[in-house]
Amino acid sequence: MSRAFVFGGGGKWGAVQVGMLHALFAHGLRPDLVVGCSIGSVNGACVAADPTSAGVDRLERLWVEQAAALEIRARLRDRIRSFVGRRPYLYEPEAIRAMAVSALWMLLLGALAIGLLAVVAWLSARTAVYTITDKRIVLRVGIVLTLTFNLPFKRIAAAGLRLEADGTGEIPLTLRPGDRIAYLHLWPHARPWHLARPEPMLRSVPEAQTVARLLAEAWSRETGLVATPADADAQAHRGSEPALAGR
Repeated sequence: MSRAFVFGGGGKWGAVQVGMLHALFAHGLRPDLVVGCSIGSVNGACVAADPTSAGVDRLERLWVEQAAALEIRARLRDRIRSFVGRRPYLYEPEAIRAMAVSALWMLLLGALAIGLLAVVAWLSARTAVYTITDKRIVLRVGIVLTLTFNLPFKRIAAAGLRLEADGTGEIPLTLRPGDRIAYLHLWPHARPWHLARPEPMLRSVPEAQTVARLLAEAWSRETGLVATPADADAQAHRGSEPALAGR
């Protein structure tokens, strides 16, 4: 009489068939015919290739190695299905939806804040005018209410220069002791984080190295002091360095 092993499908339930095979081979039962479908065909092929206890041991090791990956995929699939309400869920879908809505609101608020800052920056760049004469620097700034800051060279103790890769840069101005402009009056045309002694700053200046050189020459002529231009290559790496200082 011929004996047939019939393996059904069922995905991860194919692992159960390994235990059944151990029991069959432990009782000396060997197949004359192997039939299988879906995952059962994989198990059946392994048994047909080696219908011994050693072959079942190899099949077991294969399942153990794949068990973790199969569990992760099944768990992720079940959670996704529970989220959309297609089947009984592992987690409350209402709680997950509430968290998703909260996160979405946070993202929207963050995007709105970034957008507003971008608009303010664009308007500041469009409305700001920096003027360097032979005696002073004039900052005309403001979006709705225009403010003009008149900075004579004799009231400027030093200046800095921070170059960017595209040639633009920022030029902070250090005022002499006793001279002070409120940080909020200057912002955003103020050196960041210098709150105790605010420093006016020329922001995003095109050809900043050339502008710094012209500023140093004009400042030197007006004050009678020697200005020392900073090295552009060093500034690009070290950040803000003195562009002029009297000696």
